[in-house]
This record gives sequence, structure tokens and C-alpha cells, in this order.
Amino acid sequence: MPNFLPILFIVLASLALIFTLLWLWQSVRLALVHAMATPAKSIVSAERGALLSEKQALLLALKDLEAERDSGKLSSEDFSQLNAQYRARALAVLRELDALLAPHRAAAKSLLAAAANGKEVPAVEGGADTLAAASVEAKKAPVVVCPSCQSTNDRDALFCKKCGTRMATEAVT
Repeated sequence: MPNFLPILFIVLASLALIFTLLWLWQSVRLALVHAMATPAKSIVSAERGALLSEKQALLLALKDLEAERDSGKLSSEDFSQLNAQYRARALAVLRELDALLAPHRAAAKSLLAAAANGKEVPAVEGGADTLAAASVEAKKAPVVVCPSCQSTNDRDALFCKKCGTRMATEAVT
């Protein structure tokens, strides 16, 4: 019994330390999520990156605005005015982002139509050539037809991906 009290204090102190570290981690994680939400610079243009960053900031501002209204820090009139301003700017940013993608829609539709028809997908600039090469390689990959449901599966598949029927017997070693 005399050894029980120090062990109890050590366990309680350990639990308090764990909960404190968990609370600190949650605080830091929220800060890091907002910092890492910016898009990669190498993937998108500078203009698109700026618009995506502004969109993220506007969405965060709208969430903060609602939280401040719910907590009573902001009056209904102020909330409605600021909410309308943020939403109008967010709509403008979304339209600008959509306008940046408009020239690429026709090329994407032609790539999808070619892939759907089983034709070889033409290589285009801007990284789509790797997508086209992957699509051609996927079409060249050998396939096996399931004896039960007639769906196509990869050559090395042991079970059908649609019905689960065994495709091939495993070699016993």
C-alpha cells in the first residue's frame, strides 16, 4: 500500500502530459493545415495559383465569419454585409478560375472522346502527354476474361474484380 500513492501520481501526471500534448498537437495541426493548403507552384501558373490562394482565403474567411456570428461577436447586420461581400468576391474568383480553364476544355473533350472510342490518345503539351502514354499502355496490357461474368481483368488477377470468382489456380510450392 505505501507504493501505491507514488504510482498513482505518476500515472495521473503522465495522463495530464499526454492530454496536454494532444491539445497542443491539435492547435498546431490547424495552423499547419492552413499553411499547407496553398497549391504547388510548379503545377499551376502564377495567376491560377494566386486565384486558388485567394479562394482558399475567402472560404476560410467565410467560415470565420460564421463562427464569429455564432459566438455573438458579430451582429446580424454586420454579418450579412460582410457575408455578401465575401461571397461576391468568391464568385468572381471562381468565374476567373473557370475562365482560365475554358481554353483547355475542348482539348480535354477530344482526349476523352478518343479514349472512349478506343483510339490512340494524341500527345498534347503541358503534361497531358504522360497521361496519353499511360492510357495507351493500359490499353496494351494483357487482360483475362472472367468465365462467370465475362468482365475483363488484369492478366495477374487471381479473382475477378466484378464477381469475385477465382480466375486462376495458385501454384502450390
